[in-house]
Amino acid sequence: RRHRDLWVESWVPQVGTWGHFDVEAAHRSWLADCAVAGAAGGVPSVAELRAHGYMLKFFGPYAGVEDGPQRRRLLQLLRRPSTPLAQYVVRYSAFWRENANRIDEIEEHFERMPRDLFAGGDPAPAAEPPGRLLARLAKARRSADFDEATFAHLRDVPAAVRAEASGLAVELLVSGRAVADAADELRNCVRSYVDRASRGDVLLAVLRAPSGGLLALGEWSVDEARWEQRVERRNGKLRPAWAACFDAASPHMPRPVSLRVPVMGEAAASAAL
Repeated sequence: RRHRDLWVESWVPQVGTWGHFDVEAAHRSWLADCAVAGAAGGVPSVAELRAHGYMLKFFGPYAGVEDGPQRRRLLQLLRRPSTPLAQYVVRYSAFWRENANRIDEIEEHFERMPRDLFAGGDPAPAAEPPGRLLARLAKARRSADFDEATFAHLRDVPAAVRAEASGLAVELLVSGRAVADAADELRNCVRSYVDRASRGDVLLAVLRAPSGGLLALGEWSVDEARWEQRVERRNGKLRPAWAACFDAASPHMPRPVSLRVPVMGEAAASAAL
């Protein structure tokens, strides 16, 4: 084909290249930008011609110069086609045509990603659909606000409480980050319990499936040594078989004496005794 030397190589082996684009239309698009900017026309660079050509090919809704910041953002990205971000956005262009305003949400994720990670040994960065990637990055940002250090009163307490022969297991949530991650996975409000859990007022535990996913959450009263509440995803009612797993774990839950975090003055008073 004509102008094949302008085609961009895709980092995804099975794709090959980004294919042909309309060179004349790309030139007209570039000239229109020059006119708006009050600059002289002439002959565009290869980078400019490619950027306009592939923008018209993959991101048609932003073809007009009046389309503003999203169009400029796409052109900026396409001027550097051999970057992980450009490669990813073009691969999933059908999604980004409708969501170009969200490209900034994934920019940092791809900023330092090497080519061999994207295309070679690990297919995940190239294969993860945009909706799933955006959700995962949003979850990571939410969890980043919570400390991943183990709660002081649980540092010497095993997180595993009891495992069933079926593979189901009751486990303690031993850090703010673990609580936040569980809240995201189970779609509930347990994130608001972090302060109480960090002080040792309550214990939070999850029921984990053999596959590793979370099935349910339980709140254990340290003072009364019993389960206050146990719920499934989205605070759904706990099914009897899963309730039995929590009940079987009750005798193995840490005792109150080992959990209390001394408040100011308590440590000194204990030493005086």
